[in-house]
Amino acid sequence: MPSISITLCFIPRRTSACEQALQEEGVYGELLITECSVGMVMCASDVLTLELPHTVRDLLCYQDDSPKYYVFQALQQIQRSAGYFTHIYGKGKASLQVAQMLSRARKGNSSDQARSSENKPGIDVLLMLDREVDMITPTCTQLTYEGLIDEVLKLHNNTVEIPNDNGSTTRKKLIQQGDSLFNELRDLNFAQVCDTLFEKSTSMQSNYLALRDKEFHETDVAEFRNFVRTLRTNMGGGVDLHATVAQALLRKTKTKKFLDLLAAERDCVEGQAIDACFELLQDLHGKGQPLQTSLRLGSLISLTNGGIPRKYHSCMRTEVLHLYGFETLLSFECLENSGLMKRNETSLLQPHRSIFGALKKSLQLVVEEPVEGAVSDIHFAFSSSGYAPLSVRIVQHLLETSTSKSAEDILRLVPGPGFEYHFSPEGRAFCPPLHSKLAVDPLPRRLIVVCLIGGITYAELAALRFWAKQDNHKFDILILTTQIITGARVLGEVLDKIVHDRFETVSA
Repeated sequence: MPSISITLCFIPRRTSACEQALQEEGVYGELLITECSVGMVMCASDVLTLELPHTVRDLLCYQDDSPKYYVFQALQQIQRSAGYFTHIYGKGKASLQVAQMLSRARKGNSSDQARSSENKPGIDVLLMLDREVDMITPTCTQLTYEGLIDEVLKLHNNTVEIPNDNGSTTRKKLIQQGDSLFNELRDLNFAQVCDTLFEKSTSMQSNYLALRDKEFHETDVAEFRNFVRTLRTNMGGGVDLHATVAQALLRKTKTKKFLDLLAAERDCVEGQAIDACFELLQDLHGKGQPLQTSLRLGSLISLTNGGIPRKYHSCMRTEVLHLYGFETLLSFECLENSGLMKRNETSLLQPHRSIFGALKKSLQLVVEEPVEGAVSDIHFAFSSSGYAPLSVRIVQHLLETSTSKSAEDILRLVPGPGFEYHFSPEGRAFCPPLHSKLAVDPLPRRLIVVCLIGGITYAELAALRFWAKQDNHKFDILILTTQIITGARVLGEVLDKIVHDRFETVSA
């Protein structure tokens, strides 16, 4: 009988815990064990993702250090390719630990780094943030084109499921080969996308009418051929595809439920009375909407108000118990452990002053009267609520503020430790007080790497790109993240997985 060889491949790496489990089962010696480190995936020309699932759950709930190690490896790979980081700035516990690993590795390689970086330009700045620093942004509804697709149609591996009129769905590739239109649309506010698609289709029609009424000669064949090529591209994967996607998004965004949720989000970020928000929660519960929808809004209420008042928190727990079953009560424990939702024990007559309330004015996080589709600042990514992503504002503040005192005062309010490291050519690192005058240094155009540990939304990507393109900025930006997230994915990680694990433990 021929012998059978079994190979076990770990992705992205083999761990001691898995090897110990195989040894306990008595099969460790029977297997050929290897690992496949996938590393970074380029999902856009300026975005690298590790595609690590459950990083929010692992970091906030399980205190698992694996994502930090994978981020460290990715940053080391970037340094091997482009040169060493000169300055490292960051905010958050996980980011600090990764920065410390980079510093130790830099010291250990100090003897070899001068030779290895001779022909490499190096990277001027690495800026790292924990997702825990800004949990508000994922709970808000993204209103950029790519972000809204991910919210509504669940963008996955470059494909979306587009609903048909008969109730079925059609799987479509969102980015076709040679499709430059998507790059033009992806970061626009959805209101602008519809106008842009209309202009494109009108221009095509005008060109067609002009060619139809024209008397062709031999010299005009090239012009006609170019028109046919453009028409074929647009009808195959350009204007036609994105018009279909936009139509599906319009059907969703015009519903009363969607508009009511946007209005509730604006009340939360503005600091308005939350009575209307809890009326909406009761309405969602009464209509049997998915529990995740109401818990997402409840998390936003808690994050922007420093917790949910005791009265409303008790009512919400009771409603969830009666309508969704007793097992859902574990959801509140999961959300509390992750910091997404907590009960505020203070009196209703003296509302708790939240961290968000203090940051809102200092960092200009909310526009008083937002104009839908207007693009003058990063608020366009959440134009309905007029909210500027806190994470992007922190990046702006770290790199643009010329007064170190104001940066320290504001960033001290943000959760997590702030830090910065500076490296000399010899590899020595030192840690001065946050923050140096980085934005006013007369340096040539440079590269800045922004790393978000725990995931990033497409709306934040759009806001970072918009900010980096401003005329007064002399740098290029590269974004590294552990995964692309939405509010639904964050809650899914915290709720579904942990509740499932708890029931497995009880049943065992």
